[in-house]
Amino acid sequence: MEKYTNRLICFLDVLGYSDMIEEHGIDYVYNRYSVFIDEAKNKAFYGKTTHQEKEKDTFLISDIVSDSMLFVSNDINDTFSINNFIGAIHYILELGLEHNFVFRGAITIGNIIYDKDRSIFLSKEFNKLAKFEPKMEIPMCVIFDEAKDIISSALYGVETMENGIIPSGDLPIIKYNIPLKEDKFKDMWCLNYTFFASLDTLEKVKNFLIKDKKNNFIKYLEDLKQIPYSLVKLDEAYSPFKYLQIMKSRTGIRVSFLDEKMSVCKTSEHIPFPTTFVTLPDDIQIGYDLKTKEFSFKASGRWKE
Repeated sequence: MEKYTNRLICFLDVLGYSDMIEEHGIDYVYNRYSVFIDEAKNKAFYGKTTHQEKEKDTFLISDIVSDSMLFVSNDINDTFSINNFIGAIHYILELGLEHNFVFRGAITIGNIIYDKDRSIFLSKEFNKLAKFEPKMEIPMCVIFDEAKDIISSALYGVETMENGIIPSGDLPIIKYNIPLKEDKFKDMWCLNYTFFASLDTLEKVKNFLIKDKKNNFIKYLEDLKQIPYSLVKLDEAYSPFKYLQIMKSRTGIRVSFLDEKMSVCKTSEHIPFPTTFVTLPDDIQIGYDLKTKEFSFKASGRWKE
């Protein structure tokens, strides 16, 4: 049995899982869910990332119980660890969209007791997550107030937070007025996980959702379109790629190529910076070798000493 203090805790739950089983049968759901889980585990659950010549685990704990997922971070004093934690959950939510599994969940910070041999996990903060998740009338992953400062400062830097974040549609987390049951709303930070999703994928998700959740999700996507962000126009050498979009934090970037219809057609994995920026880098230039399929970058800004 181990005790851990001040760890980020994330709880995710598949939206409409019971209805899916009722409509299609348990074998159908198992076949689709197992493919998603295998891919998520291979690419995110047990992932390791090399940063400053050190290999770092993505999660301290990653577990699945039926249609629910639990994730616990490593050391939150490590800026890269927090960014990697948020980035991996981003990817799991994004992958869920591709497999037509839509998640709803929340992230907080707290203490846990974990007995791996007996599969015992205890945390009063986790209980708050599990109780809040069903109240949400939209498939989102929100961040509780207790965790927002540590996450936002890790992503954007303390100076940026003190000066105020300029709203941009390409930031990893954004503020949104989350619709709750009983016609209530709560202004919260949430993961901008649809940023790299293709238009076709989002259309399929819209058709999957029902009633208020569908309408709220559509409104959310429309609201996101109103938030400006930087888009790089590519020359003819990159055809059929027409545009490049970048999501950045203090420790790394992800990029995607868009076609002429503004639909995502290729997305990179997370590309870490050699060291951490004090604030978000001012300028990033991306290179992509069409032959080797490898990315390169140049970034300017203040490095953390």
